[in-house]
Amino acid sequence: MIQTALQMAREAMDAPLTETTATSVIEMGQQKLLELRQLTMPCQMKLMADIIPDVYAEIELANNGEDAIEVNVPTGFYDLDSVIGGMPFGSLTVVGGRGGIGKSTWALDIGIRAAASGLTTAYFALEMSASQMVKKTLSRLAAPHVPADLLFKRNALRESHWNPLAQACAEAMALPFWLNDNPVITTSQIKGDLQDIQARCGSVSLVIVDYVD
Repeated sequence: MIQTALQMAREAMDAPLTETTATSVIEMGQQKLLELRQLTMPCQMKLMADIIPDVYAEIELANNGEDAIEVNVPTGFYDLDSVIGGMPFGSLTVVGGRGGIGKSTWALDIGIRAAASGLTTAYFALEMSASQMVKKTLSRLAAPHVPADLLFKRNALRESHWNPLAQACAEAMALPFWLNDNPVITTSQIKGDLQDIQARCGSVSLVIVDYVD
């Protein structure tokens, strides 16, 4: 198709250039580009009438008593969830604020809570290392028996801390929680990683990118 368009352009260039000829070449080129786009990038528009049956079925499932399905990803913070109703699947949620107030730790906590409820979670950290995130996770799961700051210090743990820490490790190892701490990761690499997780797990329910500049 591209070769056809180029051939028409060459033929037009060999012919005497007139306003009519130039307009004709532009129109033909635009038509061929449209056809090429339709082949490589199918239209994503959806008719509302085609979506309504699935939405109605989703509403029914969300109102099925004890068997109701979760339609949102809960943050795990009950007062917040009561206000915003959790984070709808397929939506983009942006958390903003000045530096050093705990946004990363809060986002990690949401990820842990989501994974603990069985939702496959992917966390892309551009500021924290995987080791830091795991230590924060273990402190969260071992709370209040193991203070978080002790996991970041030398010779800080006492004998009473080790059993809760071991239990937290076992609990954390069972979480469907994936980490990537590449500080220079690109959007295409994020997409590739998510496709890989999806192939392994069947789906990805929550994606956290910390942070977007």
